[in-house]
Amino acid sequence: MKHITTSILLFLSLSIVAQKHWNTSSKFNGKTYLAISEPVLKEARPKLSIEFWIKPGADSSSETVFGNKQFWILLDKGKVRFDANGANIMHSTSLLKGKVWTHVAAVYDGAAATAKIYINGVLDKTGTRSGTLVAQTDSFVIGKKYYNNFTGEIDELRVWRTARTADEILKNYKTHIANWNLDEIYNYGELAYVQSNEAQYSDSGFSVPNCTVNGNIIANPIGLKPSQTVRHNNSEYFSGGSFSYLESVAANDPYLAIDKEMTIEAWVNPDPLVDRMVVADLTGGGGGGGFQLAILYDGKLNFSIHPLATTSSSGLLPNTWYHLAVVVDSQSVSTSRSRIYVNGVLINTAIHNSLVKNTGKLRIGASHSNDDYFKGYMDEFRISNFAKTPDQILLDMYNPVHKYNQPSIPKSTVAYNFDGGYFSSTGKGPNLENLNQTCRFTYYNEPIAPLFSLGNQHQKIMADFTKVQRATSIPSIGNTQGVISDTLMFNKAVKIDPQTFKMFLAITHSNINDLKVELIAPTGQSVVLMNQLGGISGNQLTLVIDTTQATKISDLNFVDHGPKNGFNSTFNAFNDLNSQGVWTLKVTDLVLGNKGILHSWGISAHGEKIQNSSIATIKNNSFALFPNPVQAGNNLNMDVSFIKEKINAVIIENYLGQVIMNTPINNTGDVLTLDLKSEMPAGCYIVKLLSDGAIYTAKLSVIN
Repeated sequence: MKHITTSILLFLSLSIVAQKHWNTSSKFNGKTYLAISEPVLKEARPKLSIEFWIKPGADSSSETVFGNKQFWILLDKGKVRFDANGANIMHSTSLLKGKVWTHVAAVYDGAAATAKIYINGVLDKTGTRSGTLVAQTDSFVIGKKYYNNFTGEIDELRVWRTARTADEILKNYKTHIANWNLDEIYNYGELAYVQSNEAQYSDSGFSVPNCTVNGNIIANPIGLKPSQTVRHNNSEYFSGGSFSYLESVAANDPYLAIDKEMTIEAWVNPDPLVDRMVVADLTGGGGGGGFQLAILYDGKLNFSIHPLATTSSSGLLPNTWYHLAVVVDSQSVSTSRSRIYVNGVLINTAIHNSLVKNTGKLRIGASHSNDDYFKGYMDEFRISNFAKTPDQILLDMYNPVHKYNQPSIPKSTVAYNFDGGYFSSTGKGPNLENLNQTCRFTYYNEPIAPLFSLGNQHQKIMADFTKVQRATSIPSIGNTQGVISDTLMFNKAVKIDPQTFKMFLAITHSNINDLKVELIAPTGQSVVLMNQLGGISGNQLTLVIDTTQATKISDLNFVDHGPKNGFNSTFNAFNDLNSQGVWTLKVTDLVLGNKGILHSWGISAHGEKIQNSSIATIKNNSFALFPNPVQAGNNLNMDVSFIKEKINAVIIENYLGQVIMNTPINNTGDVLTLDLKSEMPAGCYIVKLLSDGAIYTAKLSVIN
């Protein structure tokens, strides 16, 4: 029997932006309830699982949650009560707190004579009950029955025809379910009913098919606040096996048949590199031309416009998130130029034949010859019909592209964000097919790309930031504990107003609670942003820290991996400081064993403009290095005799912009000496001296 899915449909005016309100819940006021006559909620069943998120209005409440004569879920003095076939089976051990989101799962297996209650994915109580749950004729009622009507919020209600295992509950209870991703994630017939509450909202109420709404039940837009109900940013996992790829449902799509100019973008996190892996391929249709982007066995990127290809000189590491961008622009009728960016940094330029329209099907994760399968995670795959500038790449690197922030006609972007569905979030371009069901959406405990997902408010915020884009290991490569520091040059000179100062941060780490994060001003004043907070679940922190927001980082306890607007206590330590100069972010990993990545960070400062403030300049190749080339493990000397101002730090970066060494110093003498690590790989690097008035750079070659 094919499952029947039902999702709350909510009315809206056309002026409301859908993405801002996609995470909603049903809010009951104690006088309202739903009566649903769906047949799937009345059928006989030997097994049953009910899952839902609940936020009671008060502690120790005794209220009806939902059910019919076949089964009931109630609150009895704060405990979850599970009834079946008209009899009480059990009460939970745990008490549900009022005004706090909690996930509850009740599982019944008549053949095994067991019943179980799970709280937040963990088994709380086991009871005994056998037999089939008999068919019923009464409506399924939400919010009314034995006790008082329910007061509070309910979200992600699911009724299953199976006895879900502990592992199944744990993997998916934090992942949003909606009409469009049921068949892609779950077997046919297992999920009988779902209320996802994810349509657009208005306070006038909502409609559920075959449902009587009693009173005004509000759809509450919890997507604008810290939420524990869904994960805002999903991604796609490719198994790397045969036929593990996604493909557009139709060929000759006008938004993919591009000539002259194009930009391809994606976040990728490859598994260990063994063979060539194709990220995207559009070469299999008519018209010739087309393109292919692949990662080679050594991590280098290979991009081709048939028949010419180019390979980058530097590569990617496995199990690490990278943002890739390939820009193609036409130079003449017969030639074009490609530029490859990694984490916003240009690493390769090449000349190709002109880009010719290809009318085939786009394939993501494999070549059109059915080989070179991608293995790993991928997120926010985009194709645009214009050549993006470096600033345009950086602007939306951390912000998904949707209808509200897509380019204006005639420019267009096809954007697959993999947030539970295989369609373009801009409404342009074809849907994708998971033909062999060998790709899947990620589970809550798997790597998540560091992306915002809460709407256009974040794109507007990000445009105002001075930020750096790089992937720096936490702690540094080869260590399991330690400190890393990263720097950026802020050129605007204003007296800082703490009430408008903002900080952007994107970190992934095996345990965020291991970290202490500090922001240090050019003059040395510092603010501790977080210090082993505890209670933050998940492996990602992507947020804007803003003193105008009411939610502190320590209040989050988030599980959805979405961005959070929060604030430190205040940024008062920076009051009236000159914003111009070298800012430092210091990340200390205080616990052995766990590792992570600092992807990006930045600041935004406003205030009274400071006149006659010298703006730091970048001076290329303006100091001598010796010896150069230098053997890894030896000393590197730098002639700084001509630099009159104080030197604050020496930084060595590779050509991806990744910080290999970051050493604070006090300048004494005409020569600085730096001890290079023996494990430093051979290759070309950039050495930067950060002074009070300038950034000096020189090229370095390291040999082994």
